[in-house]
Amino acid sequence: LADLTGSMGNNTFKSFGTAADFDIGVASGQVQIRKVAGKITEGTAVGGAFNVTGTYGLTNNAAQITASVTDLNQNALHTFLEPMLGNKKVASVAINASANAQYDPAGATALKASLQMTNLVVNDPTGQIPATPLGFACQMDAGLDKKVVEVKQFQLSLTPTARGTNQLQLTAHIDMAQTNAWQGNVKLQADSIDLTTYYDLFVGNKSAANPTQTATATAKPAATGTSATASSADKEPDAVQLPLRNFTADVSVRRFYLKEIEIADFQWTT
Repeated sequence: LADLTGSMGNNTFKSFGTAADFDIGVASGQVQIRKVAGKITEGTAVGGAFNVTGTYGLTNNAAQITASVTDLNQNALHTFLEPMLGNKKVASVAINASANAQYDPAGATALKASLQMTNLVVNDPTGQIPATPLGFACQMDAGLDKKVVEVKQFQLSLTPTARGTNQLQLTAHIDMAQTNAWQGNVKLQADSIDLTTYYDLFVGNKSAANPTQTATATAKPAATGTSATASSADKEPDAVQLPLRNFTADVSVRRFYLKEIEIADFQWTT
């Protein structure tokens, strides 16, 4: 289907492309996607596979889609991941994902999806980041019915550490019947979150890449204020009308860790 050569930063595409089989037709007032399946490749190396099926109603605009991605690996992902990793290289990674979506303009809409990344291993030439496999998983079960959004499950899971179970849960009920006065609640909960390993992997080396940048930034003289600036600073900002009413947001994290930072019993209610 496609064969692309080019570059992204210091990374080069090498015959990165997709080969797919299609079986799509129209019957009984429906567009029927019986099969859209294929493989993603880089050169001769297979980077993963995908599959899509579904239907779309030509009269009622109702749709149903089922999609999956299997064994998406470093051959397909290293070009996109490595610009975020500095000088580190992706040794291995595997991603599997699936989604089932149903849309009905006159009825209920639902989405169930899952995403799992396993065995993310990077090679760090400085030796600061150990080649320990990391993972990531996300599950979602949400729906929309009569302008009411219901998030029954949204769970985010990272590879656990000695300090954190690294699971985060979100639920929500949002009534959008009145566009200027949404009602409902959102709850975000976690027992213990430790982001140190992921911070070191994606952010850690970037601050050390240019040690003079921070010093240069802090060395700039402060701007001289004027009476007009001081006057405007004393003025109360104009009111902001939020599109919410009878709406509650709760956040609860028992323990949060980032390198040497520890936050205990974080509670926030708005």
